[in-house]
Amino acid sequence: MNKEAAAPYIKQRKELCQSLEQLLGEEGLLCLPTAPGVASVKNAKGEALQTRRLQTLQMTCIAGLAGLPQLTIPAGEIDGFLIGLSLIAGVNQDEKLLTWVNQYIPALHSSSN
Repeated sequence: MNKEAAAPYIKQRKELCQSLEQLLGEEGLLCLPTAPGVASVKNAKGEALQTRRLQTLQMTCIAGLAGLPQLTIPAGEIDGFLIGLSLIAGVNQDEKLLTWVNQYIPALHSSSN
């Protein structure tokens, strides 16, 4: 792809980065599911696997596109299938994200038991 063709996509990415930076600032935390549902079945194949993979990539690309720190933690299970929670922090807030996870996640897991 040449620069001219890429220009609108680069502009859109820059706008996304600016929006997330304003939303999160230095204290914000974005919480979202890691995947569009419970963990995939090991033997998933074909179109179902590809659809699930694309849905998951759409959810997990946010931090990477915006250059933001992200952690994924196990958040529980539904009918024996694991579910994950992704936490995204603002620009250069890696340490705050790790501190938050270390302080609050153990409390969340102990309250669910």
